[in-house]
Amino acid sequence: MTSPHPSPLSSLPLSVWLGPVLALRLHEVGMDLMLRRRAKLTGLACVLVRGLLGEQLRAAWCLTGAPQCTGCPVAGECDFARFFHGGGPHPFWLQGVPADDVLPAGRRVQARLCLLPPLHRAAPLLTEALQRALLAVLPAADLVRTQQATLPVAALLPEVSGGAVRLWTETPLDLRGSWDLCRTQCPQAPWFALLLRAGVRRLDGLLRLCRPPEEPVPRVALPDLRGLQVQGRLVPWRGSRYSHRQEQRLLLRGLVGEVLLQGDPVPEVLPLLRVLAVTGVGKATAFGLGSMRLESGS
Repeated sequence: MTSPHPSPLSSLPLSVWLGPVLALRLHEVGMDLMLRRRAKLTGLACVLVRGLLGEQLRAAWCLTGAPQCTGCPVAGECDFARFFHGGGPHPFWLQGVPADDVLPAGRRVQARLCLLPPLHRAAPLLTEALQRALLAVLPAADLVRTQQATLPVAALLPEVSGGAVRLWTETPLDLRGSWDLCRTQCPQAPWFALLLRAGVRRLDGLLRLCRPPEEPVPRVALPDLRGLQVQGRLVPWRGSRYSHRQEQRLLLRGLVGEVLLQGDPVPEVLPLLRVLAVTGVGKATAFGLGSMRLESGS
C-alpha cells in the first residue's frame, strides 16, 4: 500500500523536504573572463550584464514591438513577459559577476547563468546573449572558457563536510523577513535565521515553477538554532540600479562578509546551505545578488 502524500499543513524534516529540490535539473552556462586592464563602469557589473541580457532577449522574444511590456495585450503568451516580468522567483539566476563598479586588471570573472526546466529550450539564445552582454560590459576582457551542462542540483553542490563551515558572500545577500522573529530563533546571529527562512522560501518558489499547480509543496521544519556559534560577521551593503521599466533608480541592499559557523545546528542546516550556494538566496538573484560560497572550516 502506498503512503498518502503529506497534507499542505504537514512539516517535513529538512533533509526529506530537500529531496525534490536536489532532483531539479539545471542547465548551467559558464563563462570565464580575464580582464586585461582596469574597468571603471557606469554601474554594478552584475546589474549591467543582467540589463543587457534582458534587452537582447526582449528584442528576440517581443511579439508586438511595443516600447514596454506594461499593458501589452499579449503578455500572457510572451516568453519574455512570463519569465522576466512575472512575480515570485524567476526560472533563471546570474552568479559570479561582481556587484562592483570598478574591477582591477587581472581580475577573473567566472560568470554562471543557471536555467530551470522552463527555460532549457532557450539555452542557445541565452548563451549567446550572455556572452554579448559580458563582453559589452567588460570590453577589455578575454573570454577564456565557455562551458555548459545540464545536471541535477545534487551534482552541483559544493563539497563541504564537518562540524564547522566557512561562509562568505560572493555578492550581497538581500534577505527579507521578520528580524524580531529571527532574534528569537537565533539570538546570537539573527541574520542566519533570516538566511535559512529566505532560503526555504526561494526553494519553495523554484519548486512551484517546475511542478503542476495542483501539486502542493509541503512545509519544512527547521532545527533549533540556539546552539549556533559564529565567528566573524556580515555587514550592511547599499547599492542601486536604474530600472528602465519603472524609469527610476531603485535601492539595492544586502549583507556582505565572511563567517565561521560551528555548533550543533550546523550539520542539520548544512544540506540547505549547500543547495543555496547553487541557487542563490534572497532578492535580486536574477541581477546577480544573493551568491554565497561555502567551504569546510576549522
